[in-house]
Amino acid sequence: KRQALWRAAGAAVLGLGLAGAVVAARVPLVGSYESIPTPPALSARLEAAHYLTVLAPTLLERLQAARSARAAVVASRASPAGKAARLRAEALAPMRALLGEARAYQPISTQTRAAHRDWVAFVQAQADAFDLLATSLETSGKDAARAAQAREEDALEHLRSWGEKVTGDCPTCLTTIAEGG
Repeated sequence: KRQALWRAAGAAVLGLGLAGAVVAARVPLVGSYESIPTPPALSARLEAAHYLTVLAPTLLERLQAARSARAAVVASRASPAGKAARLRAEALAPMRALLGEARAYQPISTQTRAAHRDWVAFVQAQADAFDLLATSLETSGKDAARAAQAREEDALEHLRSWGEKVTGDCPTCLTTIAEGG
């Protein structure tokens, strides 16, 4: 009975230690990014400028971190199951967090809202592609690998559309609106 009590106490201490390790590892795995700021209640011109100078660089930085994590995981020597687990933790989790924050951001002007819709569609497709890639690694499934590639292509189309709206030279592009055009 006494030995069982010591085992239970040891298991509890080990469990607390593991829980602490998971909490401590959260920042390196998920990232310590600030959340996407809410849009200021400004004119369409100022909102476009805010989106271009404050939000877009933050979005792209977080995207690059997740895509770099994906590339590192895929290039690693881990087993397929290990790669899948790491992909879900190091790339998919940050993409899903970004997706939640991107969905919560509600631009006021029509032009910024249109550009941001493309960003949200891109992040959704990219997260789906990461998830399908992890599934294909777990199951050695060719169908999941093809589906991941298709979602990646869909994601890149949304990213291209977002980029045109953000950096393009047109009357409804955010660069033109931000410059007062």
